[in-house]
Amino acid sequence: MVPRLRFLHDDHDFSSACVRNFQDGPRVLSTVGLLTGMGDTHHFLDVPPSGVFDAEDFRVCYELVGKNVGDKAVGGGLFELSAGSHRTVIHPVPGPSARTS
Repeated sequence: MVPRLRFLHDDHDFSSACVRNFQDGPRVLSTVGLLTGMGDTHHFLDVPPSGVFDAEDFRVCYELVGKNVGDKAVGGGLFELSAGSHRTVIHPVPGPSARTS
């Protein structure tokens, strides 16, 4: 089983996002933030001169790759990823509203 967290910009990997994880026993709190002064698909090669990215969509994607992997909505805005006897429950929390210009 291989867990993976991706941050996507219009359906491709976005290199100017970072994740911090804090673990207490079996529980993990993940926070995602954006980095300034860096590029879209590579940290240093495609930095926009204005520092602003045009996007239709930004999203966080949790992936689980392995045998007998499953996913389901369990209600109350919660989601479960499972593989064999292992399971993870995702508790999304709303972030700030997007700023538009």
